[in-house]
Formats: sequence, structure tokens, C-alpha cells
Amino acid sequence: MLVIPYVMCGFVAAQNSYTLNGLSELKEFTAGSVEETVENLTLIEPEGSEMIPESEILKLTDRVKKITGTLTMEGLSQLTTTTGLIDVIDCCFIGIFILYNQVKQLKKRRGNTDGESSESVGRK
Repeated sequence: MLVIPYVMCGFVAAQNSYTLNGLSELKEFTAGSVEETVENLTLIEPEGSEMIPESEILKLTDRVKKITGTLTMEGLSQLTTTTGLIDVIDCCFIGIFILYNQVKQLKKRRGNTDGESSESVGRK
């Protein structure tokens, strides 16, 4: 897990940014008991790694109360909905990027390789 403290003018602000690579890092992060506001949160399911179940992704709501920067979810092959995630975590002023999740997996199953799709939703 990569934790990037937000640094401005020589001091560290109260909000951290997290990059979670794979199921084990997600489980480690969600095992924490402190609910916090984060600046940026990135969750990645590396290609060829263990799939991250949707139930584990939804556990983020127990750990993150608000995101003030960007939420990025990449390669999450088991993610079928964001209901229960972005409607529970306060995401009203952020950019949300969902990259190569179910869309990519469905194209692979259908044998469709004409370009890779991504979905991006942003609210500011």
C-alpha cells in the first residue's frame, strides 16, 4: 500500500492519499478501525492477480467517510455497481474514474477487441 501524505508549504495536511494494489492491500487498509477523510483513493486489481470481490470493495465505506480529491478504480473485474460505495462515501466534490472494469471483461468474453473502453464520471 502506498500512502502519500498531502504536503503543502512544508507541512503535512490531515488528509492522506492511498493507492491500494490488489486484494491483500485492500484488506489491510479496510482492517483499520479509523474512519477518515482522504484526498485521493486509488484501487487497482493488477492484471493476472487475485480478483477483488465486490464485497471487499464495499468495505471501503467502513474506512473512508469522505474523498476530497479523486476516486480511481482500475481493473476491478468483479465490480458490477458503485451503489453502496459512492452513495455512502461523501464524494460530492470529487472526480470519479472507473477504468477497464466490467466493460473490458465483457469484451474479452465476447471476443471483441476493438479498442478498450473506460467509463469516467466527474462532478466538481
